[in-house]
Amino acid sequence: CDVGQERWQSNMACDEAESSAAFASWHVQVPIGVLHEPGRVFCGGIPAGFEGVVQRMLQPQAPCLVRQRPRDDGCEQRIMLHFARAAIERCGSDRLDLCVGFVRLYLTHWPSLSGLALLAKFVRHFPALRVELHYDDALEASRSSEG
Repeated sequence: CDVGQERWQSNMACDEAESSAAFASWHVQVPIGVLHEPGRVFCGGIPAGFEGVVQRMLQPQAPCLVRQRPRDDGCEQRIMLHFARAAIERCGSDRLDLCVGFVRLYLTHWPSLSGLALLAKFVRHFPALRVELHYDDALEASRSSEG
């Protein structure tokens, strides 16, 4: 099954030491059915296959002078792009206000400013969704368990 293999590959990518991870679930009613994800782990990395409308909707912030690392590889963006692509396939890009339900995100790290800005863009495009964001500081937790 392609979906099972995609999930397996996604989880394997999280094993890299510098990769961030996030868990997402959603239940959203759309005009043609329901978008339902009971829970899935998403990892950082530049997503492929999100060209066009979806990618233009959710562009990451440009890097600032202090931090020159581009922020187009976050797991937050991957989650939002994945959801937005499924919603646009069913609603079209001009009727995303018809998507009603919830999206839950759990990050293993503090959200970056770029990630929060991206979340604000997501909420602007999907005004009828309840978006819940929970996060932890895995780096701090690992430091405290070592000492």
